[in-house]
Amino acid sequence: MLFKQLALFSSVVFGSVIPNKIEKRAPYQTRILDTGTTFAQENNGWWQLIDANGDGKPDLAYIKNKNTGTGYVEVHIASSSSNFQTRILEVPTTFTQEDNGTWRLFKSSSSNLPDLVYIKTQNTPSGYVEVHIASGASTYKTRTVEVVATFANEQDGQWNVYDYDGDGKPDLVFIKTSNTGTGTDEVFVASATSNYQTRLISTGTTFTVENNGFWQLGSYSANGDLIYIKDVNTGTGTTEVHIASRASGYQTRLLDVGSTFTQEQNGFWQLIDFNADGKLDLTYIKYQNTGTGTVEVHVASG
Repeated sequence: MLFKQLALFSSVVFGSVIPNKIEKRAPYQTRILDTGTTFAQENNGWWQLIDANGDGKPDLAYIKNKNTGTGYVEVHIASSSSNFQTRILEVPTTFTQEDNGTWRLFKSSSSNLPDLVYIKTQNTPSGYVEVHIASGASTYKTRTVEVVATFANEQDGQWNVYDYDGDGKPDLVFIKTSNTGTGTDEVFVASATSNYQTRLISTGTTFTVENNGFWQLGSYSANGDLIYIKDVNTGTGTTEVHIASRASGYQTRLLDVGSTFTQEQNGFWQLIDFNADGKLDLTYIKYQNTGTGTVEVHVASG
């Protein structure tokens, strides 16, 4: 009943009808994990859930890019199998501390340990966005990619990497959330195979210009759907999940729904298949103002 009320509300507020097959799934209403971790509360870098040891479970990764003990960007990982209590990696990398862009981990083609990606979006010598990658196989000591991309330096949205064309490589994604030419949020993707010189897509979307949460691409109905996790200024009073289909050129919404989480901006939100059931779960890495005094991982099932 709660979900149906939320679904009805969201369809009225957002001007879309939620398909019955999605409604029956009642996504993001049930929590399957709420836990503290080995990490004390900290916000000196980038948090992410990703399989880092090849067991198919998403481990908790922390890319610390400022105020490090070594003077270098560091990667710290706690295993999912230990409920994020045991650290399986703590290493400095080839990168000196820097905070001019976005840091992410991406599944490696040569090791269980994911590769480290730095998308530098300001203060670049060329005036263009740069992509730097250090390999997981070298434990982040060897750089395998250092290229200038097709995008001029820009900070009007959110940058990420995602395998958009299905070749296993990290394509460069820019979701522009302000100062757009179309008046809507826009999606831009440059291919890794072209060394980030060729754009695979440049398009407006069904979403009006807005930046009240986290944007990403993911496989909800198909590879490359546009996901918006709205964690503030929502119509339902809860953190909401909104998804537009890649198949429609991001013009048709697949989902507009509230969740079990109240609105909150104390961490990082992400949709991933946390429990390997083929559905994207809503994950929240809370790194400040936690009840346990540690970084916490919260997951609601898809």
